Amino acid sequence: MKTNLRNRSIIISTFFLFAFAQQDIKISAWEKVKVKNGISVFTRENSLSEIKEVRAEVKIKASLSAVVYLIKRAEKQTEWAYATADAKVLKHYNNFHWVAYTRTEAPWPVDDRDCVTDVTMHQLSDSTIVIKSYNLDSMVKEVEGVIRMPMIKGSWVLTPIDAHNTKARFQLLLDLGGSVPSWVVNLFIENGPYNTLMDFHEEIIKEKYQKIHLSYIKQP
Repeated sequence: MKTNLRNRSIIISTFFLFAFAQQDIKISAWEKVKVKNGISVFTRENSLSEIKEVRAEVKIKASLSAVVYLIKRAEKQTEWAYATADAKVLKHYNNFHWVAYTRTEAPWPVDDRDCVTDVTMHQLSDSTIVIKSYNLDSMVKEVEGVIRMPMIKGSWVLTPIDAHNTKARFQLLLDLGGSVPSWVVNLFIENGPYNTLMDFHEEIIKEKYQKIHLSYIKQP
């Protein structure tokens, strides 16, 4: 059973890599657009979306296990993920594969957005954790008054510095769908990842996370 689930994850990842490879994708170089409170934010043009791809990096004062634990607790994302109104795990295949639902608040009169994502995680030989998510629209019906995002591609790269510190890199490419002008979104694109990492760090340094240890994660 575990082998079948692992194979399914590989097939899904391979499908998306193949699908993207078949397109004439044009990607510009990363441009640093913000550095504040130890957080660096970068953007770049990506022909898969009119909205700029964004990346944010920060050093987090927490163990690798603690960081993974908080990211995987989807129900806690309303406390740290920018503009998240609802988040939950819809299906848990194993510790390295799950399906999540997220609804993002939008200011009036813009409709909220939501997405269903297939999430896979693996650990490299140097203990770095890579978490990738892609939109998966077949599991949950669309909600009236909420626009389902037609494309989302996100990732976390978590590299342990030592037993108590982790370097985190968050990256996101999406298509919001609907009629929101992309140029308006691009004016403020750095705010989402910056505020997400700020709030994530404020949450993760709380005492209740300091002794978290995940048996399936290799610690430095």
